[in-house]
Amino acid sequence: MTQDYIIFIRAINVGGTNIVKMKELKEILLNNPQLVEVKTYIQSGNILIKTALSKIDLKKFMLDVLEKSFGINTHLFVYTKGEYLGIIQDVQSGLKEDIISKFYLVIFSETTIEQPLELSYLQKYITNEKLFYFKKVLSVYFENGVGKSKLDLKKIERQFNFKGTGRNLNTIFKMEKMLEEF
Repeated sequence: MTQDYIIFIRAINVGGTNIVKMKELKEILLNNPQLVEVKTYIQSGNILIKTALSKIDLKKFMLDVLEKSFGINTHLFVYTKGEYLGIIQDVQSGLKEDIISKFYLVIFSETTIEQPLELSYLQKYITNEKLFYFKKVLSVYFENGVGKSKLDLKKIERQFNFKGTGRNLNTIFKMEKMLEEF
């Protein structure tokens, strides 16, 4: 029985490093008979895969492909359709109507993100940003835009002690739509 998965690859095609042409990656993936269908969205490592592989086996396979085909050792965030739709539901529960979706970053983690008792390390970087916690997802709303903020993913990872990857709300909802049509 096949399962639909959504995969977010961390830190590819950013600033000219860890280059992975998504078209090339898709072709490599489609050459594997265990993968029934593959779709990608933009160049930032967003992939939909239909396969009978388990989540663990799919993740191992993907990491192997990235290392052998592109020389990249990175983190992957793999979710079943049900898991991802649950994440979307959590994120939507915290949304306000007046947000600008490109200023809202959803950060995925492999582990549960615990809200710290204090944000001492991050406090000096937070001006108008708002943080929201949803189990394995941390969302940040950058009221003045991501580019104008002193807060970035590396600082957030340091405060919360995890590795993550972020996508803006537009990408999150586009991937949801693609997953529903998959």
